[in-house]
Amino acid sequence: MSPRKPRKEENPLSRERVVAEALRIVDEDGLDALTMRALGKRLDVDPMAIYYHIPNKDALLDGIVEAVWSELSLPPPPQNTDYQDAPDAPSWQDELWQIAYTMRDTLHRHPKALPVLATRPNVSRPGFRLTDRALGAVLRSGLPVEDAFLIVNAAAQYILGHVLAEVQSVAEDDDERIREAFHQATADPEEGSRSPYPNLEHAFRSGLELREITTERIFESGLRTILRGLEARIREFEQQGISE
Repeated sequence: MSPRKPRKEENPLSRERVVAEALRIVDEDGLDALTMRALGKRLDVDPMAIYYHIPNKDALLDGIVEAVWSELSLPPPPQNTDYQDAPDAPSWQDELWQIAYTMRDTLHRHPKALPVLATRPNVSRPGFRLTDRALGAVLRSGLPVEDAFLIVNAAAQYILGHVLAEVQSVAEDDDERIREAFHQATADPEEGSRSPYPNLEHAFRSGLELREITTERIFESGLRTILRGLEARIREFEQQGISE
């Protein structure tokens, strides 16, 4: 009878498995809970074994960023290579709009990983793919490379910053709390003196309802403002070209 062969490990340790488990820890318990000891316990391995696949904590955090951006689902890029809108492709405005909302949806799936995504450099293939798509869309608008790159980075920072604020717990009574605090701050002004906050007072007296200023509306308004600013920059660039 031949000796029995040792059974292969069903789920061997790998970089992908380590990063996936690290992201799960962050999703469930936050960034502070991510330690090599905790990760080793979740993977049922000696923590030192992790270093065969991930050299250090920085590499682990970069892996988490890569894992999140790898979830982005973007349509195939336009096939044209001359940075002009093709007849069968979405406009650069529509493509940027779609990229922005896809980013926002992906970030919402990993709210506790946002501090990592907002502070780590883009050094992964999925991250390069995202930047490349956004940059291509802006270049199709006609702007030079440096302007386009600045706009892509500004838009990315807007999206990350907005979602960071958006995922924070918001109390249902925030509208009333703000109004009450405003009332206290403006109570008993000196006779004949102006309100210390005349513009806010005008807004509230005009019927402003803070509960109607949703994060969805804020995101859309900010994104439209960025696109309009981009369109204005394009017109400015075109006029400079004509004058030259």
